Amino acid sequence: MTVATAGIKILKTELADKGWLHLPGQTEFELSNLVNNLGDTIFTTDVVVKPESKSMVTSARGLNFHSDHPQAKYIVWYCYKQTDGGGSSILMDVEKVFEQLSDTDQATLHHIYLKEHKVFADDKDYYPLVESKGGKRRFYFSFWLLRESDRQNTALLNFQEGLNKTEHIELTLKENDILIVDNHRFLHGRTPITGSQDRHLRRYWISNNTFHKQSNSVPMATTTLTVPEPISKDRISFLVGKRIDIDIASIDLEMVKMKLSEPKEGIGWTRDQVEEAEIEYKRYLHLTRHYPYPTYSIVPNKIMDTIWHYHILDTKAYHIDCDKVFGHYVHHYPYFGLRGEADAKDLHDAFLKTKEYYLQSFGEDLARNKEADCWHDCEDRCWHECDNRQ
Repeated sequence: MTVATAGIKILKTELADKGWLHLPGQTEFELSNLVNNLGDTIFTTDVVVKPESKSMVTSARGLNFHSDHPQAKYIVWYCYKQTDGGGSSILMDVEKVFEQLSDTDQATLHHIYLKEHKVFADDKDYYPLVESKGGKRRFYFSFWLLRESDRQNTALLNFQEGLNKTEHIELTLKENDILIVDNHRFLHGRTPITGSQDRHLRRYWISNNTFHKQSNSVPMATTTLTVPEPISKDRISFLVGKRIDIDIASIDLEMVKMKLSEPKEGIGWTRDQVEEAEIEYKRYLHLTRHYPYPTYSIVPNKIMDTIWHYHILDTKAYHIDCDKVFGHYVHHYPYFGLRGEADAKDLHDAFLKTKEYYLQSFGEDLARNKEADCWHDCEDRCWHECDNRQ
């Protein structure tokens, strides 16, 4: 059965009833049609094995039952290639596990909160394991994100025992298969990836609300951008105190920061977030000057890269700033690490060196910030890099 023959409405009804769907033999056109009709795609990841990566999602390890980001109502995987050993998807209807618990345990679990990485501008630090809204329960669980103080909670231990005892679904996706799960109802995981390890899935997080488009319904007059004042002498002095060269500290990014702060025109960062992002980006420019390419390769983390993109969009100002600071235009090459295993290793090694230069230059570790989205210290800047540090 294809998306076209079944019809989107029928598939949505079945998904609401079962909580998951497996659709074999779908084209990328059918994939696109399905994804676009389920809601808004808020994040996309290629799930492949990277031997050098510390990230759980790109390792060959098996993954225990967990949820993905709570803002994702649905998760869709499309299989481009499957390994010849392992790599099976495993699914668990967490509602069934929850219903088997005592009333006391159920009530307790409503007060268990798990950590979450800040991927989006309005993310919270913690999300509840279970919350009830409109007569329906919504679950969020990843063992490695539990607070240490909760790990021996009796209700939580009973819940985890239920996960181990309850029958689960296991299937191995084949080329061109689609798998969809309701991320608020089903936990998922996978068996270890063995054999050829050339497994390639593409994962979509799909939201059915508009949390990331909060200003869409606001009249245009209320979202008009206010032109900020130029960078102040006090701000420049502050940045110089962060060991940034004065001419780099003096670059006026106030308009860029303003745009990043807008939920509609930018990505809705708070004032504190854009102020911290400016420090990191200007430190990146400082390192790029003092460790010049091609002798060195300075690799930005996600927060540096994001504000760099917005700076480049102001093409005239960016060109002038580059000439003033470097004497030439600094190009952005977005494919480093994507051109095969050797290139990925070069990226990894260059990022490790960047961390060393950062520490030597500024007396602080790279990616120490916790307030903006995806402030993670990883060579490929993927959001789940630090899962294994819990």
